Amino acid sequence: MDIEPPTSGILSGPELVEKLDMILAGAQRFIRQLPTAELDKNVRNRDRTLGHLANHIFRIPEGFLSAAQGGELSYDFLAKGQDPWMKTGDDIAKFGDDIRQRVKDWWLKNPDVECTETIVKTYYGDRQMYEVLERTCWHSGQHVRQIMMLLEEDFNIQPDQPLTAEDFAGLPMPEKTWDDEPT
Repeated sequence: MDIEPPTSGILSGPELVEKLDMILAGAQRFIRQLPTAELDKNVRNRDRTLGHLANHIFRIPEGFLSAAQGGELSYDFLAKGQDPWMKTGDDIAKFGDDIRQRVKDWWLKNPDVECTETIVKTYYGDRQMYEVLERTCWHSGQHVRQIMMLLEEDFNIQPDQPLTAEDFAGLPMPEKTWDDEPT
């Protein structure tokens, strides 16, 4: 099976890993600001709780790591909710600490620095690792944008050191923060 190279990739492998760490660090700050009483409530008109959305930000790179280390990035894996011990935003952010460290550890041992020589297994087919890493960055980043928006608009909380469009530069980010947002 021929694997097409990514069409949107303008960042290097090291730049993607750096962006991912910045996104996950931002997620940790913002998730710690979420009201605990809101974590088990659905987000806006979605069938997903706020806690699940927050947790999902870290499940995405956890799934990437599984694929990058010889496993597979499965849809069921990404859909996994919070572990029972994740009761507060701080608990979810601590899970993020583990994921960030695991990404750093993987990166130090990864011989394919540009992530272009390695093919990984995903639920959407075998893909070049670069493509999956880039998708991991913008996918987590999109949910971070949603958490920032929820903090401001739904909870009237100013995000701690908010990420900006400049922080996401180079990633093929969706134009809208929510798919049903008016244009």
